[in-house]
Amino acid sequence: MKGTRKQKPYWEMTARQLAEATKEYDHEIPDSMLQPLTREERALWEKSRRQPSRSIYILSGGRKKTEAVLVELDGKLLRKMDVCARERGLTRTQYIERGIRKALIEDVQIARPARKSA
Repeated sequence: MKGTRKQKPYWEMTARQLAEATKEYDHEIPDSMLQPLTREERALWEKSRRQPSRSIYILSGGRKKTEAVLVELDGKLLRKMDVCARERGLTRTQYIERGIRKALIEDVQIARPARKSA
């Protein structure tokens, strides 16, 4: 029995490998391959269309090793965050990073109760 070879993730491919792996998407999908959404798929589609969210990429500069992260936030929350960041002279990335660091410190303090001195 012949096994199928596991394809490596797109982000680990060279440009040539990626072009080969995705060549089926270079042309329009024929109507014969399309089908209506199921009830579950339709419900997910409608829910995603109704949600008031904004997507942002978090990229950090400097010498630190950083990763790009896609985050979806409520539009009002995003605007409030931008105002607060601007008032403090911070970028959106710096403001988010600061908040995450603060939350992690608080979580560690809650997880580790203060030691009693002898």
